[in-house]
Amino acid sequence: MNWNFVHPGLLYGFLACAIPIIIHLIFRKRYQKVRWAAMQFLLAAYKQTKTSLLLENLLLLLLRILVIFFLVLAFARPIARETPLLSTTQAKESFLLVLDNSYSMGVRTSNISPFENAKKQARAIIEKANKNDTISLVVMNETSDQVLSFVSIASEKKRHEILQQMEEIALSELGTDVESAMDILKSMTKQTEYTNKHVFILSDFQKNAWQNACQKNSFLEIVKEIRSQVNSFQFIDSSIPNAQNLGIVKLQSDGVVSLGERSRFTVVVRNYSNKNYDDVAVHLSVNGQKQKTEYISLTPQQEGQVSFYPNFLNTGSHYVTVEIDPDELPTDNKRHICFDVVPNIKVLVIDGEPKEASFESESDYLMAALGYTPQGLIKTTKVNIGELSPSVRFKDFDVVFLANLQSFDSENRFSELETFLNKGGGVFISLGNKISHEYYNEEFNKTGKEIFPGEIIGLPIGNTSEKEKTLFSLDEIQNHSAWKFFYENRRLLEDLKQCLVFKFFPVRVDAEDENVRILARYNSPGNYPAFLERKLGRGKLLLFTSTLDREWTNFHTDQFGHVFVVMIHEFLQYLVSRPEENNLSVRFPINKIYDFFVQNARMIPPKGESIRLQLQTLDKGSSHKISYPDTQTSGIYTVELSVPPQIQEEKQDIKTREYFAVNVLPQEGDINYMSKEELLGYFKNSDLKYEKDTETKSKSLAEKKDVEYWRQILILLILLSLAETLLAMLFGKYS
Repeated sequence: MNWNFVHPGLLYGFLACAIPIIIHLIFRKRYQKVRWAAMQFLLAAYKQTKTSLLLENLLLLLLRILVIFFLVLAFARPIARETPLLSTTQAKESFLLVLDNSYSMGVRTSNISPFENAKKQARAIIEKANKNDTISLVVMNETSDQVLSFVSIASEKKRHEILQQMEEIALSELGTDVESAMDILKSMTKQTEYTNKHVFILSDFQKNAWQNACQKNSFLEIVKEIRSQVNSFQFIDSSIPNAQNLGIVKLQSDGVVSLGERSRFTVVVRNYSNKNYDDVAVHLSVNGQKQKTEYISLTPQQEGQVSFYPNFLNTGSHYVTVEIDPDELPTDNKRHICFDVVPNIKVLVIDGEPKEASFESESDYLMAALGYTPQGLIKTTKVNIGELSPSVRFKDFDVVFLANLQSFDSENRFSELETFLNKGGGVFISLGNKISHEYYNEEFNKTGKEIFPGEIIGLPIGNTSEKEKTLFSLDEIQNHSAWKFFYENRRLLEDLKQCLVFKFFPVRVDAEDENVRILARYNSPGNYPAFLERKLGRGKLLLFTSTLDREWTNFHTDQFGHVFVVMIHEFLQYLVSRPEENNLSVRFPINKIYDFFVQNARMIPPKGESIRLQLQTLDKGSSHKISYPDTQTSGIYTVELSVPPQIQEEKQDIKTREYFAVNVLPQEGDINYMSKEELLGYFKNSDLKYEKDTETKSKSLAEKKDVEYWRQILILLILLSLAETLLAMLFGKYS
């Protein structure tokens, strides 16, 4: 039988047992001897009763000491742990706990959350473990981490330290990554020096995360392997039934936000609950200042959309925040987006096949689609290939269109184009009859400096002289940001699919290249790509394997002219906007390169004080990079730059303050949970247990029963107090 105490620190109270002894000694010595005539008669009586008086005093002293002893013992609350009677030695056991602290665990109903419930369950397991048992603790979220690894409960002090470390784990704003936690657990269960292992998974078993993991055979195999290495494996469900939640799942702008123009921001709110919500208030703030509120009603499991149209009167970095009123899970009630307000978009069009007749040049339809007004957003400069000179610099523009370009005016243009892309420029290339596929493959796809998204594998396919015999339409149009407006307008998307191409260049793509993506294909025998994208540095390049004029396509007919105009504008918006740079998810680091000299930089996080950032020098001091990894909290992060005045005069568009938005994963707000049957259905014949009780015990722990004796001690204390009082009265100590 092992003895422990709930409050071992109170055992220092045993020192109080000395109080009756001290009082007894003090009262013995405080009398002065005075002899007087009748003293001899009293002395004779005292000698006859001396022994009995001494015994009475010692008995009362002992009772008073025992009263204090048992009073302290009652407050310390002794616990006796019974172990099997036949075992002469207690085998050490190892308890491996996986504690889910993803933000869905924070939903709060009836003054308790799944996270608090999981901690309560973990605490019970640790408190019931025997001396010299080991505790391991893994925190489960997107960055799952091992907090404790087989820490032995060598003493009650060590148990207290383990409990304190567990209690210090806070609820995060991260999503759930079940697989990463199981990978850590797998490596721990392979440590053969620790035996009798017992695994406890403490989670709400959010359906979105767990079902995605359980549908992968690799994950199921990992769990089965873990089970083969341990004595027991339990899922402990800490979820709360009938939880309710509304969450903002999306906040986006329609594209480039321009100066002095109303820009649309779309907000999508989802009801994850099983009840109706009427007139949910959605609040809009711009740069921290509340501006407007819209209302939306939602049925169970429904998504709804509201739009805001703020106007911006200053260029530079800005941010918008949308928020709904607090509910049971407040983490996903707010979302931010950061962006630059620009005065215009500067576009360079290089025409590779200029002609005098109207709408016969390669770029005439493109120029018409882009449009031009002195006060317009798009500022277009057209240059025919024969007029291209060194004074025309790519870096002076936001987007460059290369229309049926046979070759550049200089070999240096390729490195200039690469630099332009790396620094965030946008490029659109269309092909045509001026193109030599050997030249493009050689110059645009140099080893280590690939600009083109694929390899042109031969001469064009199709015959423009017999267009009715070679008709190709677009197929497999991907749900990509460049096609966003088409997917929001399904009729327009159907019109796009009916547009015809009579001739195109076949392009082969490296499937292993993560920077290349096919946006649409032809319904040709080879299923060749029609539109492709390559990301290079901070920039993006789009390729259309046919022409922008009417020679190889019918995009410009009265029937489909509207499709061409919308497509060009959507591509332009996509090439200019880079929302991924300043809009991140929680835990992803903030990285930004500034192509000018920076003296110093400071970061102001959503919570906390300003922090000085380390600057990484690039390009021999002409550029600097900042990095900030600590983005575990959602909100707006502000970077403030110190730039020399001469640099600001030279580069008039420099931003000395820039905002970064860090948001939580919206899918983690889905508070639908996996049931016992759903979860265990993936692990048939694996002997995995599922428990919902708060005081969960393993088979091993069930053999160990904690017995508290404070009630018995309290009864004994009362009896001793009564005995002391009665004896004191009997012995004549009370008058």
